[in-house]
Amino acid sequence: MKNYKSIKAKINKWYDSRIKEIKSGCSFCDYKSGVRLEKPTDRQQAAEVRRLEKKRAERLEFLERVANAPALLSVSVVTDWVKNRTWGHNPHAFATITTTEGASRTEGRASGCGYDKYSAAVTSAICHNPSVLRVLCENLNKLKKEGRYPHSCEVWDCCGMPTLCTNGSGIETLRGVFICIGFKYEENRQSRQTDFLRFWK
Repeated sequence: MKNYKSIKAKINKWYDSRIKEIKSGCSFCDYKSGVRLEKPTDRQQAAEVRRLEKKRAERLEFLERVANAPALLSVSVVTDWVKNRTWGHNPHAFATITTTEGASRTEGRASGCGYDKYSAAVTSAICHNPSVLRVLCENLNKLKKEGRYPHSCEVWDCCGMPTLCTNGSGIETLRGVFICIGFKYEENRQSRQTDFLRFWK
């Protein structure tokens, strides 16, 4: 996979830096209780370092899955708008992700108010798919050239790993990312309660 070595180096650099901070005695949030430890003990520091090393191993293992994922051919998403007594209509997105080795289905949902729920649901449905992430990783230079990476509302590094983060920023943003990396796009409203979009090579 293109950019594999640089991404792996970024992941290791992020965890090395964070572990160094923990060992130096800086404060951090206990992941179990959510309480900030202003003056962590040696035992608490050691536990946090072990947790970070475990997370590093998981992140590197996921990078391997991304690097070996089949090439992405298309993404089709049908979104149903389901009425909610509190938040109006909420999107339930059902994605079909087609690769050179077949197809898989995923789904994502969004609720609440004050942000774009449509892009949040669609992004949630596709953002963890290894083939989707592989095509992003392989096109970081194109995304960077157009100002879409690193960009907190488009493609961002999460602990060193490029991540699709268009959730809540508008479906136009998601469309822009995929067009930038060479995909075609179509979208239509099938009914008042259903939206459809597709990206394909």
